[in-house]
Amino acid sequence: MFSWLTKRRALIVAEADEFMEAYGNEAYWKAREEQREARKNRDYIREKFLAKVCLEIAKRTEFEVGLDTATRYLEEPQASYDAGPGIIRNPGTTLH
Repeated sequence: MFSWLTKRRALIVAEADEFMEAYGNEAYWKAREEQREARKNRDYIREKFLAKVCLEIAKRTEFEVGLDTATRYLEEPQASYDAGPGIIRNPGTTLH
């Protein structure tokens, strides 16, 4: 009864696979770029399809859709500061 739904889902997954294989980490942004291009060309069916592909890619890569760059930066775990080997922490020791 819903065979069309499984076929459509398979098309979305296949397209997401192709984007991820071709563009790696930039797959989401490349799919969004193509989605914008489809909208600009008034191809609304392709735009809607690519929107679902973008969501599939985001789900696979754990990319949170809708966050701006500043929020992403603030929410990323920050590594603790490492002073490196050049700082001597023993008082009374000099570099001369």
